[in-house]
Amino acid sequence: MTDDFAEELAKYPLPAFLEGRCTPSVFYKWMNCKADTLFRRDKKRGMPYAKTASKSIYKAKIYAAVVASGNLDPFTGDSLAWELIGSWDDTKASSDEYKRKYALLPTIDHADVDVLEFEICSWLVNECKCDLTPEEFRTLCLKVVDWAGSFTRKSVANEPLKQHPIKYPLPAFLDGRCTPPQFYKWLTCKGMTMLRRDKKRGMPYAKNATISTYKAEIYNAVIKSGDCDPFTGDLLAWEQIGTWDTSETHDAHYKEQFALMPTVDHVNPEAFDFEICSWLVNDSKSYLTPDEFRALCRKVVDREGKNLRHRPRGGQLQLARANKSVNVLCEAHCSCAP
Repeated sequence: MTDDFAEELAKYPLPAFLEGRCTPSVFYKWMNCKADTLFRRDKKRGMPYAKTASKSIYKAKIYAAVVASGNLDPFTGDSLAWELIGSWDDTKASSDEYKRKYALLPTIDHADVDVLEFEICSWLVNECKCDLTPEEFRTLCLKVVDWAGSFTRKSVANEPLKQHPIKYPLPAFLDGRCTPPQFYKWLTCKGMTMLRRDKKRGMPYAKNATISTYKAEIYNAVIKSGDCDPFTGDLLAWEQIGTWDTSETHDAHYKEQFALMPTVDHVNPEAFDFEICSWLVNDSKSYLTPDEFRALCRKVVDREGKNLRHRPRGGQLQLARANKSVNVLCEAHCSCAP
């Protein structure tokens, strides 16, 4: 061990709650790697605070976040699996089952993308939270839980494919919101994309399927959607289909504009069945099934409810704060529910 390394270990001692769960050297290596990754990423994104910062400043901020975490995910209250740090294998990351094993792996996330401040949360929460602030993520979870309680989604997994006399006519609820050619172009594009992706993933139902089969299934999902996101009840922004700029990567502020853009998602990755949901929900749901995603949202909401009951009245988090990412609300749930 070099003198410099020993000095660094002394500067960032292993927090007491991690004793016996990982060694000081494993912890420091993890923290050093994360500081380097986040510093480089923030510089590449042009974040103002990264211009004058250094890797050492990032390490200090990350260490403070670890100490403040108290070994729990701040959104769900789950105990973080610190034993897993340093064991992630990128070559296996495409498997959903592999990801589930690492759901509680500690990860570092910006508490606010515009501020040099971090928090430690599970890989699952970090993956689902995406570019949302903590308040925005909790608000999304609250909407999912509220909407799930307002009606029970009809199971359509085993329903036979409906045949339409005129192939893929524009659904009535989309009249005046997009043109038939725009809708058909979107439908064809999504059919091709989903088929290629499922074939690449080796899904059995994609082996002998065709673009036409996928288009028919996606079209039925659109008809069943009733113009509302099945998780939040939000009205989907069908006017936005085909307007996403694919020529470059985009920051969180650009993505916010497309939070309610309709997207196609598997109801269950193991079954040939689709549903239409907002881009925000699809991005947050990640690899989770609908039941798993709603369960995660309930944990976040329950955790926040407990926190509010134990906080001083003046320090309560205002969950009613305007949510920039999901500000187009369904005006009447009854008109959207199936």
